[in-house]
Amino acid sequence: MFKLSKKLFTAILLVTVLMGSLNVQAATVNEDSKPLEHNTITTEKDLDKDFNYYDVVFENDAKELTYPVEVAKQGVLLITLQGTDPNFSSLTAQLYEDAGLTKKVGKAIYLNSGTEEKMGIAEVKKAGTYYIKLEFLRKYDYKEPLSFNLQLDLIPGGTREIKKDVTSFAYQDYDTSENLYKIVVNKTGLVALNIAFDKEEIQSARFTLLNSQKKAISEQVSVYTEKDKSGAYGNTLSQFYALTKGTYYVKVDVRGGLHTIKYTLSNVTDKSGASLSKAAAIKVGGSAVSGICTNADKKTKEDWYKFTLSKEKAIKVSIDSKVDGKLMAEVCDSKGKTVWYGSFYLYSGVQSKEVESSGKWSKGTYYIKVYKADEKSSGSYSIKVK
Repeated sequence: MFKLSKKLFTAILLVTVLMGSLNVQAATVNEDSKPLEHNTITTEKDLDKDFNYYDVVFENDAKELTYPVEVAKQGVLLITLQGTDPNFSSLTAQLYEDAGLTKKVGKAIYLNSGTEEKMGIAEVKKAGTYYIKLEFLRKYDYKEPLSFNLQLDLIPGGTREIKKDVTSFAYQDYDTSENLYKIVVNKTGLVALNIAFDKEEIQSARFTLLNSQKKAISEQVSVYTEKDKSGAYGNTLSQFYALTKGTYYVKVDVRGGLHTIKYTLSNVTDKSGASLSKAAAIKVGGSAVSGICTNADKKTKEDWYKFTLSKEKAIKVSIDSKVDGKLMAEVCDSKGKTVWYGSFYLYSGVQSKEVESSGKWSKGTYYIKVYKADEKSSGSYSIKVK
């Protein structure tokens, strides 16, 4: 069985626990064959399909073969070569844009004798017919026919819609174009975009939120994978947006090669009051209360909360947040004036902040205010007082 390339296969295992074997069908290539076709891998559901590969035969003294390749859409073509006979020195594959083989697409892929398989990439910026040239160097004076396996897998790119809670495959690296993802939000809530890579090492991505007219409505933010307690980098990163109902695009510039992308939408119940006089009550020692500052909120909108001490007491205010950009939080006294060291930012990503009293605070009512530090920020948070 000819499997997917190891790199792709490893990444697929990231998101598919029970995949089973792929049903592979072989097709022999000859001079009169129709254009070669690719497998299209868009979401994890595509893994249930039959994956095709081609058995390429070099007859007798043949040293090179060229075949048309029909590409269905923009994206990155993964070209995998696998040797099935040891009697060769090297096999080279190069994709071209034209039948005259003058405009290269991507870099050449080299499979040397003793190497099981080799995968390379070629970014195709539009659908159409391309051409793949295979150059072959035999070992010694071996004159018998030799065959190789060729597999073509397309990971769609460019502008594409991704569905909520559906894991999609994507490819992007230093020398490929950034991707633009359309997402449809059916209610106000917190959108979490999650990217997973096939390697546990430092990875990065840059995100920009666009409206339905593809105009930027957030600042570009860079996100990096983080180290765990053992000091090793993880293989996932996340970006958050608090959005109202509507259609959006997210521009993603990734530096990590093959990866998966998925977004979720979490409902956030906003318990806040609109002013100091309408502040929502928080019970000291009770459950956390939640709030949200959406992309549509003005910078002047403030979320107010209050808690009351029936006697002198040492307290701790804890705020957990998931933010794009930055929110501002202030802990205030009974007159709405910020207490000493009671003002702080909630920055992009996942953060936890605490304000702890120095000694005991006097009996009375205190307030907490949360608002956007700038118009383009958004996020959700929860507050607990104990």
